[in-house]
Amino acid sequence: MADFKAGARTDMMMAPMAANLSEQDMADLAAYFSSLPRGGEQAAAVSEDSATATATAAPVVNAEVVTSTSAKAIYG
Repeated sequence: MADFKAGARTDMMMAPMAANLSEQDMADLAAYFSSLPRGGEQAAAVSEDSATATATAAPVVNAEVVTSTSAKAIYG
């Protein structure tokens, strides 16, 4: 994220999103994503009986988006 903000990395979608993030915003995002289980870890917890049914179902992810910059300020 810091590289996108600094311009060291470029991407049409990421650069504008990272441009207004504070150091705390980036630290919060990193902490959130590192706290998520990896894809294989969730699948390993499924019993064999339900593994076939769940293997084809999309995972349900609930995420709370917290930011110090309003979307209007970023995209406005």
